Amino acid sequence: MGKGVFYLAGAETVIISADAVFGDWEAANPHGYADIGHPDEFPLRYAEFIGCLRARLPPSYRAVTDGRWRDRDSVVIAENRLFELCLTEWETDYYLGHAARVAVAFPGRGEPAARRASGIYPVAAPVPLRVRTGPWTTAMYQPFAGIAAAA
Repeated sequence: MGKGVFYLAGAETVIISADAVFGDWEAANPHGYADIGHPDEFPLRYAEFIGCLRARLPPSYRAVTDGRWRDRDSVVIAENRLFELCLTEWETDYYLGHAARVAVAFPGRGEPAARRASGIYPVAAPVPLRVRTGPWTTAMYQPFAGIAAAA
C-alpha cells in the first residue's frame, strides 16, 4: 500500500513536496537531497521555508512563534482574527492547513469558513501544490476549479 495522505479536520489543506523545500531527491547524496550538503542544513532550510510562507501572507496575518499546536501533528505558523495557518510534516511532504480559529460557517453560505478562504494558498506557497483526494491519492491544486467562469 502507498503512503497515507494527512488530513487536518476542519481545514482546507494543500500538500507541498519536501523537494520544494530541500531540493530534488538524489539517491547518491548521503543526505538525500541535492541541495543539502550537511545534516545541520535541514533545520535552517525548514526555518527559511516557514519565513517565506509568512512573508507572502496578507498583512492581516501575524507570525505565531510560540510553538502553539493545532492538533498533535500541526504547528500554527501564522494567524489573523479568523484563521490559523498550520504546517504539518507527514511522510516526506509538508501539509499547509488553513483552518477557522472557531469552527463556524459563514451565515447563509453553508460552507466552512476555511473552504471559503482557501484562495490564500497561491499567495502563501510559491511552489506547485497538491490536494488530498482520498486516503492514498492526491491531485494538483486548482483553486478556482469549482467557480463558474464569468461571462
